[in-house]
Order: sequence, then C-alpha cells, then structure tokens
Amino acid sequence: MLTASSEGDLETMKDLASRQPALVRCEYNYTPPIHFAVREGHAPVVSWLIEQGVDLSYRSYSFKDALLQMVREREYHDILQILETHGGSSRPRQDGTAAGCRQRRRLAR
Repeated sequence: MLTASSEGDLETMKDLASRQPALVRCEYNYTPPIHFAVREGHAPVVSWLIEQGVDLSYRSYSFKDALLQMVREREYHDILQILETHGGSSRPRQDGTAAGCRQRRRLAR
C-alpha cells in the first residue's frame, strides 16, 4: 500500500484495500499512505484515500509538518484544494503526538 501510494498506483491500492480495508491506515515509521501520496503529488490517490476516511490531521513524525504545509511548499495546487475542501489543517496538533502514535495506541487496546 505504501509503495503504491508513493507511485500513484491507485488500482493496486484499491485491490489491496478490497482485500484488507485497514491497509489505508497502515504505516511505515509512523508514516501513512496519505503522506506518500501528498509528497509525490498524486491527487487521485489523495482523493481516494480521503474517501476511505484517512486522518487528515496527520503530521510527519520527525518534523510535525502538516499535509497542507507540504503541498504549499511543493506548490501542489490541486492537492491543496482537495485537502482544504475536506478539512485538512495546518495547525499544530493539540496532543503533541503524531497521528500514527495515537492510532497505534488505540489499536493496542
């Protein structure tokens, strides 16, 4: 899922999610597919992941960068519009944790 999101391979992502829906929330080093799709500028993948209900409050693990910050710096105007339309935030997280950490704790219960 992570490789497919980074490469913009939406068909593979849909196939994987049809067999294991939780994969849209998988992580590598606290980094979910939405990060890879945004970083590489894959607007259709970003839209699809949002439709699947991914967490748009995600912030990068090491730098706490928001998705909106990333698209503004990379000038991905189409993805910026998608994220803003769906409530993406550029404000710092209030709990001080990366989204993946919070989800991992929730899954461990």
